[in-house]
Amino acid sequence: MSRARASLSHSVMGALVLAVLAALPAPARAAAFPPHLRFRSVSTSRVTVHYHQGLEAMARQAAALATDILAAHELRYGVRAGRVQIVLADVDDDANGFASPLPYPLVHLRAVAPHGNDELGNYHDWLQVLLSHELAHIVHLGEAHGLVRAARHVFGRAPFLFPNATSPTWIVEGLATYEETEETPFGRGRNPDSLMVLRMAALEDDFPGEDRPVAGLDRWPGGQASYLFGEAFFDDLRDRYGAGVLPEMARVHSGRLIPFMDELTAKKVTDATLVRLQVNGENQTSRPASAAWMAAISSRSALPPVMRTALQCRLSWMTRISRFTTEGAKVSRVLTPAWKKPVS
Repeated sequence: MSRARASLSHSVMGALVLAVLAALPAPARAAAFPPHLRFRSVSTSRVTVHYHQGLEAMARQAAALATDILAAHELRYGVRAGRVQIVLADVDDDANGFASPLPYPLVHLRAVAPHGNDELGNYHDWLQVLLSHELAHIVHLGEAHGLVRAARHVFGRAPFLFPNATSPTWIVEGLATYEETEETPFGRGRNPDSLMVLRMAALEDDFPGEDRPVAGLDRWPGGQASYLFGEAFFDDLRDRYGAGVLPEMARVHSGRLIPFMDELTAKKVTDATLVRLQVNGENQTSRPASAAWMAAISSRSALPPVMRTALQCRLSWMTRISRFTTEGAKVSRVLTPAWKKPVS
């Protein structure tokens, strides 16, 4: 009897030890930020900024700016994005940020300003430029109307219920770059370096077609093409159709359950497809459309609208690694789909 009681006591003790060990937190093997950083938060009525030590002053400035910028974007596009979570961290040397509407409105800001001689060009207030760009993504990509909005009430914020996020890179980034230019004294749309790229493309009759200015364009100006040529397209669209054309295109497209329908959206709003808008448009560089460029556009126009837009997204590949043979005669590239990355 005593032996059975002792055995039971050992079993209970063993179970308690296992329960305690299971309750202990496991050591972190990986983290998004260095483990020595300690984050705090500051909130306004619309945004919450998470920052680590040494960034409180910048975080408070970001919170005030983001509240005003978000309200301006929401008023312009006629939607409400909800509370936006903003992460501010000083762990990179490259000035940039990214935004994502999933699983909730999230913006990541790098607490470092550009040095002024890169593609970002001149700026009055870097934080204002960055927030104007990223919050434009939040409002644009998170928009939902009609059946899409009703479906979100059933399925929640499912990835397939964000139609604007399926648009080609030059639409997503071009629109945000346009808003960054309109909402700040500078922005890439007014950067002399950007205008130089557009001007040379006009002089050489070498404007990229609608399937080329994507994140992985393997020619000059590389990934910046989606920002620069996209902004120029929307700037021209505004001049020809008025300031309300961009919000209207975003609204119409955000109600489409079937992705890659950008051509039909443009047709409904402007009575012209994206292809025809690019061909007929007199954009800010006043370029003539070359015969070769016109021929390339015409050949693409033969495709159904949904196939053309799907092709644009499929061609958004980013070159990651280049490998040469020992003879140097062949090059192989490892590609990843750029359209799966968070927008920046």
